Amino acid sequence: MSRIVAFLGLAGRGYVPLWLALLSCTACAYAHAAGAAECESPRNSRQVRTAVEDARSAIAEGRAASAIESLLAQAATTRKDADRATLLLTAGYLQLRGRQLDEASDTLAAAMQAASPDSATRRSVRELMAQALWEQKRYQQIIELYESTNVCVLESPWTASYSYGAALLKTGQLDRVYELAAAVIGPMRESMNLRDDEPLYDGFEWQVLGMSAQCALQKRRPCLESWRDLYRIRDMSETISPALSFMLPRIKDWPEAQAILPGTITLDAGVANDGDWVPAAIMRDAVPAYPTSAIRNGQEGWVLLRIEFDRDGNVSDAEVLKSRPERVFDAAALSAAKRIVMMPSPDIPAGETRATRKLYQFRIAR
Repeated sequence: MSRIVAFLGLAGRGYVPLWLALLSCTACAYAHAAGAAECESPRNSRQVRTAVEDARSAIAEGRAASAIESLLAQAATTRKDADRATLLLTAGYLQLRGRQLDEASDTLAAAMQAASPDSATRRSVRELMAQALWEQKRYQQIIELYESTNVCVLESPWTASYSYGAALLKTGQLDRVYELAAAVIGPMRESMNLRDDEPLYDGFEWQVLGMSAQCALQKRRPCLESWRDLYRIRDMSETISPALSFMLPRIKDWPEAQAILPGTITLDAGVANDGDWVPAAIMRDAVPAYPTSAIRNGQEGWVLLRIEFDRDGNVSDAEVLKSRPERVFDAAALSAAKRIVMMPSPDIPAGETRATRKLYQFRIAR
């Protein structure tokens, strides 16, 4: 069991998928026909929006240090708390990306003080603070951060942070991980109206956490079923294949395995994907418009997209991988995806693109 718990660096790469939001705090995006999430988007001044865009350009040009210096200088002089929080959040992100962990922790702590409790910015700050603690292997402090920090609530099934669950697993609190994973995954499946035999195209990290806890607790049938379900979507996230590869030798000889696991299993030790998929952070998200006809007909659904972007973070193309109901929400999701701005990736050669995946859910708020 201790080896299973120790594994959760997830492919030895920290938990990169939780670089999931710089200026938005969504693991997947939700379009609502009415009502709104309790989290409020920051209302930043034009000057601050320009400063963040300048920082984005600086990253693409390899000038992260000057971008950090400029952001911190502007944060020191701005009078508006929301603007200060956004500037500090962006600077802290860049420091963290450059592995300036102590500096990032200080900057993000200041951003937390400036951000209002009902702001989406505050949730993003907490995620990045947890990332800094994770890099320093301070798992208990991550748990304390999540249990003591007041943040707004997103109107989505994603009610618990993956970093919190990963820290619980790292500290051996398996029962809590098992319960949390069920509390996250269950509503996700329900919100997407999935059949029992359909895979869940969301919450990949939580699915891995849940499987790890099930297997470590010797809950054999749930563990094997989770492994099988993750195997079916192993090309959807960089965290899945390494977790499956790690777990397979420990469960394949269980008496129940033959009836549950696939007859033929092919796994890479690293990332299994279509060749150019990479985890990516969204710098500026876009929420799709809810189709009027779908509102009128009371329809809800989701769209899974493949999104291509270049080294500057510009989206160059998007295509629908899967949707339900078919074609009802496709156009709205594609339109929103083309307005997304990704974090620049200077490691992508000029003229080339990389791809990531994004899930949009459409729900009628009640």
